Order: sequence, then C-alpha cells, then structure tokens
Amino acid sequence: MIGGRGKEVVCIRDLGEIAKVYDRIASIYDGVYGGEQLSKYKAALSNGLMNYLRRIRNVKLADLGCGTALLLNYLLDVLGHNYGIHYVGIDVSINMINEALQKLKNTSSTMYDFIVADINNPPLRVNYFNIVTSISALCNFEDLVKLITYISEQGFKGLLLLTYIRTSLNKKCPVCLEYEAIEHGRECIYLIKI
Repeated sequence: MIGGRGKEVVCIRDLGEIAKVYDRIASIYDGVYGGEQLSKYKAALSNGLMNYLRRIRNVKLADLGCGTALLLNYLLDVLGHNYGIHYVGIDVSINMINEALQKLKNTSSTMYDFIVADINNPPLRVNYFNIVTSISALCNFEDLVKLITYISEQGFKGLLLLTYIRTSLNKKCPVCLEYEAIEHGRECIYLIKI
C-alpha cells in the first residue's frame, strides 16, 4: 500500500493488510486515484507502448495489481472496444475486482478475466501473455528480481511495463537500473522488452 506521509512512501508487506486496505477503499479508488493512474497510462502509451500495441494483434495482457481495471478501461477508450485484447487482472483485493467487474458488465467485445491472488506469485499461464504490467504496485513486491525471473521462466516474450515510486533514497528502481526510465512525476516508468 502506498500512503502519503510527507514525501515518503509507506509500503505494507503483509498480504492480509494490503487486501484489507484496498477492500476498504475500493468504492472510492477511481475517484481518488483515477486521474493519477490515467496520467501514467498516457505517459507509457506516448513513450512506446502504443507503437508496440499497434504492431501486435491478439494482445494478451496480465495486469499485476489491477485494482479496478482502470488500465483496461483506458486501453478500450484509446484503442477501441473491438481491438483484440485478452486482459487478465490479478489483485489481492476482492472488492477492487468486484468494482472492476461492475464497470465492465456491459462490455461484451473484450475478453477479460480476474484472479484474486498474490502478485508476488502470479498464476500466469506458460507461454501465453505478451504484455505484463504493474502500475503503482511494485512497492508491494517482496522480490522484484524474483518476479522478473519468474515471468521470463513462464515463457514470456513481450513487453513488461512497470512503474516505480521514487523516494529520497532511490531515484530509480534499484532492480531496473540497466533499463531506460521515463520520469513521470514521483514515478519512473519502465518499458522492458523481454
């Protein structure tokens, strides 16, 4: 969980606590954080993701820490509801996923699935996804190197989109130092081709 205490970032590592916090704020999440999240999506799309999406068809996207599926809604608005995408949202909060399902109940042209699971051990289908995203959830990963290795071992070949909240101690994600970062407000956006 990311919470404001001045300019520092507070992370909760206990999975049960993370779920409780997001279950409590699920109904107001879009109103409070929606604008901030959309600005990250726009920055990522304008810096390479859109070109990647236009080159490939049959997009299979896993969204780790999907929340209320704001990313899927944004992609549908930008790319159109008939763009071929299979979206799988993975989140620890059942209430966030329920909010996502409510928003999508009238969307019939897109395949989407949601899984309540720990994003540290995401249940990814082997050799299936061509895009994996984690927007504003890196703080909740116990071991980012392990996650990136795990994603690669699942036969993932494609684009990994991550955002990392900068702190006074770390200006860039310590694990992603070898990759180019797009600085966006307090966060760094990484588009990593695997």
